[in-house]
Amino acid sequence: MDILTIVIVTAVIYILYILRKANKRYHQHKEMEQTVDKALEMYKKMIIMLKVELKDKMYYCYNNETGDFVCQGKSIEEITEAFNARYPKHGSYILNKYLHLFPGKQVKGSEMKEPTDSDMRKTLEQELIEMMKSKNLVK
Repeated sequence: MDILTIVIVTAVIYILYILRKANKRYHQHKEMEQTVDKALEMYKKMIIMLKVELKDKMYYCYNNETGDFVCQGKSIEEITEAFNARYPKHGSYILNKYLHLFPGKQVKGSEMKEPTDSDMRKTLEQELIEMMKSKNLVK
């Protein structure tokens, strides 16, 4: 073998190595996207965003997505109790635009803005990357 053949073979092997590494990264990224999609889907199934109406000193809560009645109560505590009784395996939060109906109450999560799908996706991706790094699955 002459020197030119050795250089060409080495270059081809190196290019194949780089392509294989890029392909592996691409598939890891796709797997992460699928995992994030599944996590978002689970979140949306488990969290009920509530819109609230106040009528005659009674709060009526509805699923923001479907408009279905969820629960009612005379206070945030009664709403929480009624929600937990009806949906013991779900979480909820009252949309920020309805928090003014609860003057003087610090509603859990009220200092946060409404999360968008993009915000949730970004947060989930960051959490997933951190989890994978902690388990030495990625560098």
